[in-house]
Amino acid sequence: MSRFQAIALDMDGTLLNRDHKISSATRAALAQARAHDIKVLLVTGRHFMTARPFHHELALDTPIICSNGAYLYDSVQEKILVGDPLAVAPLSRLLAEVQAGAEAFCQQQGCALHLEAPEPDLCLLANSSALAGAINNLIANARQAGADSLLVSAVRSGNRVEMRVIDNGKGMAPSLLNQIFEPFFTTRSQGTGLGLAVVQSVVRAHQGEVSVASVPGEGTCFTLSFPLHQQQVQLGGVA
Repeated sequence: MSRFQAIALDMDGTLLNRDHKISSATRAALAQARAHDIKVLLVTGRHFMTARPFHHELALDTPIICSNGAYLYDSVQEKILVGDPLAVAPLSRLLAEVQAGAEAFCQQQGCALHLEAPEPDLCLLANSSALAGAINNLIANARQAGADSLLVSAVRSGNRVEMRVIDNGKGMAPSLLNQIFEPFFTTRSQGTGLGLAVVQSVVRAHQGEVSVASVPGEGTCFTLSFPLHQQQVQLGGVA
């Protein structure tokens, strides 16, 4: 039986250094691996346009795994590979997945987590694992900002769905709000500055938008807005 060996590198977490460059040591290690017929795969939470320059720099011919697995991009043919990683995802199921991922963390951290599902239920076309992971990232950030109570809710707004993550943490100054989604921007000494950049990338991969409102000393609200699943829009009325 033939064996297939591969190395999967997270672009922001492993491949690139703090200067957003590929180090010479990493480049040498990857060249040695490829000399032994080991495939190198690039993984990113962002869009393929961000990853493609580094993919070309390493002269890779493997697909790029983009937006936390939402799709594959073939850099040789310069197209998104055939396949539909997005499925109809009821928000009640998505919120249950968020709860399953965050419940133990919140109990350990001593913060209360509340979830409000829409009535009746609504649906998105989504990679539910990637989207739940992005929301759990916001929950972890809120706790790190001192929150001891968090609310995750979903409501319909016209032909869109708005998911909100609201916390009672220390909030942020207005001057920071335009910078927090920039890769490597952080206000924490041990922070990587990548968490919110990944959240934004996942949201955009779902044709969504993310916005933030914050009041210092009171808390923060992240709003994730997505298109409502088209079938529900065509049926008319409130889904």
